[in-house]
Amino acid sequence: MSNKFTKMLSASNTQIKEERAKILGSQAAISAGRLVNDLKDQVLVLENRVYEMTDFAPDSADSLRPGKDFNAATWIKDLHKTRLELRLKNIELEEAEKIYNEWFGKESDKEVE
Repeated sequence: MSNKFTKMLSASNTQIKEERAKILGSQAAISAGRLVNDLKDQVLVLENRVYEMTDFAPDSADSLRPGKDFNAATWIKDLHKTRLELRLKNIELEEAEKIYNEWFGKESDKEVE
């Protein structure tokens, strides 16, 4: 009679390595995908921040003070900082996507090394 316990005890080195590789591969792929998704979310947050910073529409249609409490020096400094953060975050995302595609993309798209 064969059960899982006896099958595991009698598994060959190849079978054991293959099972371990599947588990590790799944964990790594999930982690890489999570990183890509987290970076995409961070990019969207920064894009929204830039959008909000450059939306100069008045609060209401009859507002006579569209630029109330506007400080040009602070605005340009904050806009520059945010756009720089966005640019760097896009570089991070691009590299994370390259890593994901290189290591976890379809094998038919590339040679296995």
